[in-house]
Amino acid sequence: MITPEISWLSVFPEIILAVGAGAVLVADVQWKPPTRVLGTVAAGAVVFAAALTGVQWFAVDPLTASAFSGLIHLDGLAVFARFALLAVTGAGLLTAWRYFEGLGRR
Repeated sequence: MITPEISWLSVFPEIILAVGAGAVLVADVQWKPPTRVLGTVAAGAVVFAAALTGVQWFAVDPLTASAFSGLIHLDGLAVFARFALLAVTGAGLLTAWRYFEGLGRR
């Protein structure tokens, strides 16, 4: 059996977002913190993922960066698309944060 070559830097932003989403869900169910705490954790995950995407922009060679035996390729367009999606996610998070604070609900 051949072990696939994995570039963890290629998938690390998605891993951070998944861990952040899991942390928000577990914290909401387990401890019921205020909305501000949940929003801060979610925003922190998005900012950290954006920072790692910035590292990808400079550190990854687009010709050799792939993960899971070539299922995921990392090139300039992929990094730009990640930046765009993270920007839209951040804008949606800011909008939802103000909306939920205005409602006074969780």
